[in-house]
Parts: sequence; structure tokens; C-alpha cells
Amino acid sequence: MGKSSGLGVPEDILRELREFSADHNATIEDLLTPEFMKANTDFASFDEFTASLGNVAETSETPQDAVDSCVVEHSHFSSYNAMLWAALAARTKECR
Repeated sequence: MGKSSGLGVPEDILRELREFSADHNATIEDLLTPEFMKANTDFASFDEFTASLGNVAETSETPQDAVDSCVVEHSHFSSYNAMLWAALAARTKECR
């Protein structure tokens, strides 16, 4: 399991991820794996993605706006939540 990123994850996504996780303690880092990030974003890892955000409070009206802007700029997803749902779909497909 990875460390906490400080980025929020909607509870419904976490609930779905933990349902498919063997230990039921899955984190966002388990969802946004290096393989997923490399295939779907301009980043090689979740850590690289979060590092690119810097201090989001200074770059946007709300942190979520900054995260969404980064996702839009560096991937084909329309938002952070869209990226999380896609990662969840990929993860659950692997588990079946």
C-alpha cells in the first residue's frame, strides 16, 4: 500500500476499489498504478503526477480545479474523477 497523497477520492470509488482488493485496504496509489499512469497520462507514476501539482491552493480557486486542469492537460480524461473511474474499471477488469 502507498502513502496518503492528500488528494481526495470519492467514497464511492474507494468502496468499489476496496471491494475488489484482496485486503480491502486499497489506496489511490493502488488504483493509479505506474502502468495505468504511463498508458493514460503524460506521467510515469502517481508520485510524478502529484509532484506536478505543487501547491494547488496557490494555482487555482479550489484544489479540485487545479487537479482537474492538470488531468485535462496531461491526459485524455475530462476530470480527475473520470481518470479515477477509468483506473477503477481497469483494476476491476484485472481482478475478474
